[in-house]
Amino acid sequence: MNIASATPAHAGPPQIDAEYLNTLIQCSPHCGALGLRAGVQGPGGLSLLMPARPFMALAPGGEVWHPGAIGSALDNVLSMGAMAVIAPDSRPATIDLRWDMVRDARLVDLRLTAAFAQVTPQLVYVHGEMAEADTGAVFGRASACVAYAPPQESGRYQVRADPPSPSDATAFAEWLGIGETGPGVAAVPYRVELTGAAGIPFWHGGALIASMTAAAQAQAQRLAPGSRLLTATASFDIFATELPLELDATDACATRTRASVYVACSQAGRGVTSRLAAHFGRPRG
Repeated sequence: MNIASATPAHAGPPQIDAEYLNTLIQCSPHCGALGLRAGVQGPGGLSLLMPARPFMALAPGGEVWHPGAIGSALDNVLSMGAMAVIAPDSRPATIDLRWDMVRDARLVDLRLTAAFAQVTPQLVYVHGEMAEADTGAVFGRASACVAYAPPQESGRYQVRADPPSPSDATAFAEWLGIGETGPGVAAVPYRVELTGAAGIPFWHGGALIASMTAAAQAQAQRLAPGSRLLTATASFDIFATELPLELDATDACATRTRASVYVACSQAGRGVTSRLAAHFGRPRG
């Protein structure tokens, strides 16, 4: 995806640059925990870089990214891509996000790209691409529908988050803190590293995607061991507040080589906040 030559379907140039992108990242505890930083900007899109670290792995000591970490980063780059064509300090909210992976992602630094697709008075449609930063090899694509509202106040993203604490987790599910509470059912405790903006007690949408993907991944391995994520779609109903997440991945079906898992993410007293449909398959041979 050549963002330098892409043709945006909006009037006027993008309204944020690398400096502003890095400001957004510095104000988000979850972005900081992922290690995101601004990459290339062009008239048709932007990119973020995400460094590979041991706790991002699918399995302890593994050489493959956990798909939940990739899904979380995609939520960031696609929502920032939406912000680039609306007003700075706007309030974007992902409605749904889909990503497809043609293969597992090696645990190397990644470049995640967003290209503007279409803008309406209330929605922005954005396309994305996932690639290895060193080789440029593309391993997946994504798309998102992002809603937005005018900013209520200026300077909304000026509260810097504290630097993330070093993690000694050996895999991404461990870093998330997800724990099983029953067959196909899990919980994730709320903590600052999973919030979207410093001082605002709401879960980052990417952290919700990561948590639901981790629950789907665990269930898929029970049903079709050795299968990998092929495609996933996350949708959001309401914002998640500073309560633990309850993840139900019991709605699932499988053959010997494939599994489909449907995850409902809820909070006590608030009902379902978001959902994920994920499909897994085992490589042939």
